[in-house]
Amino acid sequence: GLVGWHREQRAIDRQLRGRELFLRDHELIDPLTQLYGTEYLYAVLQREITLHRSMQKPLSLLLLDVDNFADFNRQYGIAAGDNYLVQLSELLSNQLRYSDVVCRYNGDRFVALLPNTAQLQANIIAQHLQQQFSLLTNQNQQPQLTLISLEVEQLSAKDALQQALNTLTSARKHGPLTLQTD
Repeated sequence: GLVGWHREQRAIDRQLRGRELFLRDHELIDPLTQLYGTEYLYAVLQREITLHRSMQKPLSLLLLDVDNFADFNRQYGIAAGDNYLVQLSELLSNQLRYSDVVCRYNGDRFVALLPNTAQLQANIIAQHLQQQFSLLTNQNQQPQLTLISLEVEQLSAKDALQQALNTLTSARKHGPLTLQTD
């Protein structure tokens, strides 16, 4: 009887560990967009930087920012803003390659990791995405977007994302729905 009880306890322990890992993984997922969040982005980006450095392969980032999203929420309501973010996340997930990782970086920003992708390829992907953005909602209710692409040359995820944010800031000076490359 004791051996049977011990086996049963081990089986229950395995099930509980599996559920715990499942729940921990869900903490990394944004509940609204169902994309991974910032914590996951930093971890995966650092891993990819290390991997691509050792293999001498290119790694690129796309950073998408919804300009003046707070104004959009005030004008059309939070439900419309949430709906737009969900549509935007679905579009990004559907239009990017299986190997790409899309994360919600902040409330109104998204980052896509493009492994084995040089700057020229990232620019083509960004241009394709720009064409798709007009399909999201009615043009009168669509916020303006800024999209940048850059090849990662930094050694840390923090530095790479800071460079992307700097590039985004300079791209905003050129106006909405601009494609800025670095």
